[in-house]
Amino acid sequence: MKRYAVVLLCLLALPAAASAAISGVGGGTTISNGQATLVANTTTPFSFISFDDLNGHPVGDLSSLAADVVSADYGLGSPRFSVEVSNGTATKSIFVYLGDPPNFTTGTDGDTGNLLADGTRVDSTQLGGPFFGTWQDALTAAANSGYTTISEIDVVVDGVSQTVVLDSVSINGKTYGFSATSKDDCKNGGWQTFGFKNQGDCVSSFASGK
Repeated sequence: MKRYAVVLLCLLALPAAASAAISGVGGGTTISNGQATLVANTTTPFSFISFDDLNGHPVGDLSSLAADVVSADYGLGSPRFSVEVSNGTATKSIFVYLGDPPNFTTGTDGDTGNLLADGTRVDSTQLGGPFFGTWQDALTAAANSGYTTISEIDVVVDGVSQTVVLDSVSINGKTYGFSATSKDDCKNGGWQTFGFKNQGDCVSSFASGK
């Protein structure tokens, strides 16, 4: 699902060496004080954060997705991970919903644990799989449809009224925070993503120990 593709040219790309491993943010996403806030409403229809560490890997290499949720208004229940998968020429999505089953319209703050191992919260309908199925259902649908290569992993909100605040995201056990951890993270627009006024302010934060 790429309803936010029109803004990809405006992504705030981080340098390849950035420890946060964020490849882009868009829509109404803001990052400040070590937290990411994603909003969706009538004026800002979507927000997303993209991660590219597993781009080009077989979808079967993805074994865990988790988030540390500070607070969330789940709206109609669409806050989710979106695992973009390719067949070499086209891309489709597998959605892994945050929140509590069966409707995912509410949720518990804190660490979600591995969502891929947490029951039937995986939507693989774009690949011919079930709407609420397991991760294994999604892997089977991916194999049967030929969409077997990861092209991107996103955290997405796009409901009528949703706000999700995250401390971190975990992919395959690797945790990605939302704070710059070195001066290199400030380069190539990284200072914008991490909520600084300019690159110099970002760099000076390490010298001052902020």
